[in-house]
Amino acid sequence: MNVTFRLKGTPTFKFRYTPGLKGDKGDTGDVTPAALQALADAEAAAAAALASQTVAAGSATAAAGYASSASGSASAATTSAGNAATSETNAAASAASAEDSAEEAANLIGGTVTQAVRWDVAQSLSGAEQQQARDNIAALSSANNAVANANLRDSAGLSVIGRSANSPGDPADIAAGTDGFVLRRSGTTLGFGTTDTAGITNDAVTNAKLANVATQTIKGRTAAGTGDPEDLTATQAAAVIGAVRYSASQLLSASEAAQARTNVVAASKNDRLRDRLINGGMQCSIENGSTAVDVTNGVAYPVDQWLIAAASTPGGILRGQRVASITPQGNTYRLRASVQAADTSIAAGDIYLIQQPIEGIEISDALFGTVAANSILLRIGVRANLAGLYGVALRNNGLNRSWTGTFEILSGQVNTDLSFTFTIPGDTSGTWIMGNVVGMYVSVALAVGSTFHGGGGWQSGSFVTLATQVNFMASTSNTFELFDCSLHVDQDNLGIFPTYEMPDEIAELVRCKRYACFTEVGLQVPAIGSLLARIPFPVEMRAAPTTTVTTTGTATNASVATEAGNVTARGTTFQVTATAANGFVADRVRFHNARM
Repeated sequence: MNVTFRLKGTPTFKFRYTPGLKGDKGDTGDVTPAALQALADAEAAAAAALASQTVAAGSATAAAGYASSASGSASAATTSAGNAATSETNAAASAASAEDSAEEAANLIGGTVTQAVRWDVAQSLSGAEQQQARDNIAALSSANNAVANANLRDSAGLSVIGRSANSPGDPADIAAGTDGFVLRRSGTTLGFGTTDTAGITNDAVTNAKLANVATQTIKGRTAAGTGDPEDLTATQAAAVIGAVRYSASQLLSASEAAQARTNVVAASKNDRLRDRLINGGMQCSIENGSTAVDVTNGVAYPVDQWLIAAASTPGGILRGQRVASITPQGNTYRLRASVQAADTSIAAGDIYLIQQPIEGIEISDALFGTVAANSILLRIGVRANLAGLYGVALRNNGLNRSWTGTFEILSGQVNTDLSFTFTIPGDTSGTWIMGNVVGMYVSVALAVGSTFHGGGGWQSGSFVTLATQVNFMASTSNTFELFDCSLHVDQDNLGIFPTYEMPDEIAELVRCKRYACFTEVGLQVPAIGSLLARIPFPVEMRAAPTTTVTTTGTATNASVATEAGNVTARGTTFQVTATAANGFVADRVRFHNARM
């Protein structure tokens, strides 16, 4: 037969009764259904004795209530009250013996009769018995390796069981929602995600694990800001590391190219640029040597190809002179300008400057006046006792196109050798003559009136400085020296100044004689009459020169009939007439001027 009893309220168990089994007290006897029920009642009573008493009291109270509310059922109510009192008495008796009965009943239940698992005392069960009990109640074992996968609860797809929070608590499914994510700790959370650098062991990533790169590229980054690596070409890589390539052209800045040349002990392409100034080292002074020349209104050449000019009425006196003084670049001479008579009030049309006219054929490759005009690189060395702003200018032959710039000598730089450079963009406008006449004027302004004040840069008109020009002519104590000058046509427009090299003085002298030279003549006539001779110039001059006699020499029984006939750029004729046999003229010096 089947018997059902309840332990501690809700759990219930079913047992099959088999007559003739023995209890665990050592006695032999039959276990009747009544005994099993008594055991069940005793177990329940042990836990709920007080509750039974309360229920019984409540039943008595309820019965009395029924009696008062229903007079027709008084007899039944009385009977119920009596029964309730009896139940209360019985419950009290059961509670009194519950402690002894519970142990005996539990032993009986846990014995060979029902083979049950106790919850209130320790039991000695075999492994098979323990597993059977776990299977019956779906419980987990505390023994190592005792829980099979099938005994775990189901999980969500693509997940693991764990706890993501950084605190004790129930486990939960930690889902992998994105391909490629891995299970890792991030801060105080456990979950699936990407792995940062902390999750990669040092030196663990091999070359084979890196992304493939294109041929002839390297990993780097040229894009602005921090970001992902990029596959860099050789050109990009060279730019990043500052390397100079030999297999392809590169566009380097002036400073980058200069540093590269220094590193490989190489000359700049611009170092081959020819100096278009003549006598920039002030080495040659064919006409005046080291003799000072003064100007008030006009020009004079204290050194070859460099003139001083003054135009002022009334005005001061400007002196120019070649002086021996070693320069920073090793030249032995300078051009010195000084004030012999001051001009404290510069009128609008007044002008005092140092200037070199450059022949057009010397700068034809500058291509001024065209869209292909090349830039000019101008360098000057200066020294002055007067601080202030001085003007520098380029002008064309027609004096209707000008570039003006300035340099400043600070108060702390007076009487100090200084060097200034100017990168001047090519002029695409105006008319620039490229023949054997003036192609360009290069000037340094000393004192200039407002008529010649420009706005800076290229402009139409004849300007040599800005309105902020200092008045060098204000005091007779002022001196200004010019030296170590050069001018180059930057045909590649690199903006790189060539290394200054002291000019070859002999070569410079030949260049200077194209514009001015001396010839010394002497001629003897063997019989009474005239003798004509052709006197060549040292070099072919720019044009047929004008000739003046600087030293008459001596004449015996003869006179000069023709000083300079049939003058060309190559030479002149010289004719002497004798009044007696062997008459002659000797040591006659003539100056030939083909300057512009």
